[in-house]
Amino acid sequence: MKRPLMILAVLAVLATPLMVRADDDGDSSIPAELNWTPYPPAGGSIEMTQLVEFRRALAEMLEKTAAAVSDEQARLTQPEATIPDVHSSENR
Repeated sequence: MKRPLMILAVLAVLATPLMVRADDDGDSSIPAELNWTPYPPAGGSIEMTQLVEFRRALAEMLEKTAAAVSDEQARLTQPEATIPDVHSSENR
């Protein structure tokens, strides 16, 4: 009983490409919604005010980041204070 079911399943899989075929007039039996296109659908347009607000916020963030980086760089380039060596033989 298992073997005839497997044969039937294989035949169904092999017959699937025959069910989806092009008609004589060039139309496909696949619905238009299922046809894949390499380009995504066009989205809504961005308003100019949103773009200006985004650019302003980005500029502020970049200025803050640049200030933080320059402060950190200045701190890192300062000479370190000398720390006494607690393991040296002079302190024993």
